[in-house]
Amino acid sequence: MQGPWQLIIAGFLFITFYWKAGVFTVSEYLERRYNPGCRLFYAIIYIFFFIVTISSGLYLTALFMESAFGWDFWICVFVLALVVGVYTCFGGLSAVIMTDAIQFLIMMLATLPVYFILTKDLGGFTQAANQMIETMGTSNAYFNLMPGADHPFMGGPWLIVGQCFVAALAWAAGQQAMIQRNLGARTVYDAKFGNVMAAIPKTLGAYIYIIPLTIAPLYFALNGIFLPKPDAAYGTLILNLLPSGMIGLAFAGLFAAGMSTMDSMLNSTSTLFVRDIYERFFVRDKPDAHYFRVARLVTLAGLLICVGSVAFIMKVPLIMTMEKTLMAMFEGPLVAVIVLGIFWRRTNGKGALAGLIIGGIVTLLTLSYTDKFLVIETMGAAASLAVVILVSMLTEAPRSDQVEGLTWGVGHESKIGEKISERAVQAQPLPPVSRKVPIYRDMRVWATIFLLIQIVLLLYYAGV
Repeated sequence: MQGPWQLIIAGFLFITFYWKAGVFTVSEYLERRYNPGCRLFYAIIYIFFFIVTISSGLYLTALFMESAFGWDFWICVFVLALVVGVYTCFGGLSAVIMTDAIQFLIMMLATLPVYFILTKDLGGFTQAANQMIETMGTSNAYFNLMPGADHPFMGGPWLIVGQCFVAALAWAAGQQAMIQRNLGARTVYDAKFGNVMAAIPKTLGAYIYIIPLTIAPLYFALNGIFLPKPDAAYGTLILNLLPSGMIGLAFAGLFAAGMSTMDSMLNSTSTLFVRDIYERFFVRDKPDAHYFRVARLVTLAGLLICVGSVAFIMKVPLIMTMEKTLMAMFEGPLVAVIVLGIFWRRTNGKGALAGLIIGGIVTLLTLSYTDKFLVIETMGAAASLAVVILVSMLTEAPRSDQVEGLTWGVGHESKIGEKISERAVQAQPLPPVSRKVPIYRDMRVWATIFLLIQIVLLLYYAGV
């Protein structure tokens, strides 16, 4: 159930500083708070990760299309790339946001029935779990929300620290594809409120994907279904569980989910390259129209690279493991640098850059000893925290313009207020917004409700 509360924390704390600092990318914040080296490091790392993730999305969605319709796999890849490329290239972030909103509704309607039908067929989640333990030799730890430290994949301590306080926080508060919608909001309240409300689909995700895939092995065993690759599990559930009339809607849901991931990351890739590399180091002081044209070309080029990379993705045994391992290699150092940058005013650029580099080296060394991605990112975060603190204390303090309005501290609210006014003037005049909002729009009320729901769900499933 990790994810919703990290989104809430990101909305109340991290996004506040990004938005009010007047930036439009996380990497831009890192330059204002630290130095250009941190900005470039972030941009290069995430461009690479986004390309890998988009390629994986093309592969997984095309794999389902091939199974459902019998089309040639590569035709499916090119059709997906064409559809995503057209509206992302010509519509930009606004098109991505609008299509994502529609795709979310389709995905919810299309895929939630899989959970209800599967759990009914297997007699409920608890009965399915007990049957897997008794007849398939599945370990009790497979269903334990807090497994022991000796668990082969996610031991309890690593799960708490690595997943909840590193991976999920890096995803919610540090990934450009997640943050870009908030940074394009009309007001800071809208940016924060949107993140709080995002806890709804993140909670439902457990019932759409996690729980069905957890007990799917039992369904496959009872029905004699053989999977050539684990990546085809969810599509196989849809084809075997849903009535024929609903398969089309379910396909639309999976198609929407795949496109939602790909379009946001494709847009982020273009934004990072144009703003953080092209404009920053090659061509400056050009009209906005010039950068828009370059962004479209970068979007097209990035999509072509992703299509070509699908051939390599096909050779990976399990896509999720690959993506999690790649993320683990830089999420730990990133979380350390962002958290210290916002909440410790003494953190400076030399310490941050050293933490990113040495933390990354530690993750590579850890990877040579273990393939447990939670261990990798936890070790990277710990090493980066230590290096950032040590180097920052041994070198000069940051300049006042690197901390005022960009970090938590005495008077930070007034400094941030100045940034809000500057950004509003630069964007468009906005009418004054009352600080008192109706209760149904009060994000504190919604945040409290969602956190209570998470506690109830955790207690319920912990007793399975």
